[in-house]
Amino acid sequence: MLNTLIRPAAKLLLATALSVSAVTAFAVELQPYQARYSLDWASGVSFSGDAVRSLRREGDGWLLETNAKAMFASLAESSRFTLNPTIQPQQYHFKRKILGKKRKAQLDFDWQQQQVTNNVNNKPWTMAIAPGVLDKLSVQLQLRLDLKAGDTQFEYQVADGGKLKTYRFKVDSKESITTPAGTFDAVKVSRDRGSNSQRKTWIWFAPALDYMIVKIHQVEKSNKEYKLVLKEIAQ
Repeated sequence: MLNTLIRPAAKLLLATALSVSAVTAFAVELQPYQARYSLDWASGVSFSGDAVRSLRREGDGWLLETNAKAMFASLAESSRFTLNPTIQPQQYHFKRKILGKKRKAQLDFDWQQQQVTNNVNNKPWTMAIAPGVLDKLSVQLQLRLDLKAGDTQFEYQVADGGKLKTYRFKVDSKESITTPAGTFDAVKVSRDRGSNSQRKTWIWFAPALDYMIVKIHQVEKSNKEYKLVLKEIAQ
């Protein structure tokens, strides 16, 4: 969420097991889409741009990707995954450039060996994983699915930064959100990093749009901040 830029909102999400009903709903209702967002980014220097998120079939699986550009920054993030029968990431790719500073990462999942190869800035290493582990982008899609299923608290294991991290989220409230694409009744979800964390993430999902994300607001350390707001949808 957006995940996410500056650790995209990025980052988002939870549990290693899904109910059969949630899996069935996901398999039936998952549809390709493309959505465009406005981007406001403050990281020492403030600037604005656009971001495009899309989901499409690719071979026997799916590709979820986000591409964002602003005057002095860009982000490309993607997750290739299969439904087996839950979301099972196959490859995650991340590339970010901010004011000339670059960072790139690629994760390749080997489910037969139950391991993932992390390659961050051309420095690869391998770590063990268990069934149900997600990457930092596919977890946002799983959060959307579980929210549709009626859950209000969420927990996922995510391969992040060469470690397995627990992502926790919770439903905060329901709000009316006005965007360039229209006004929507939305479910506001926050990432739970603990009461002492300086980092904050809020995500708004619109039930009328099949729980598509209509807004993300993320605050980082040192007052770094970014927002994504829905502009238009192309189904």
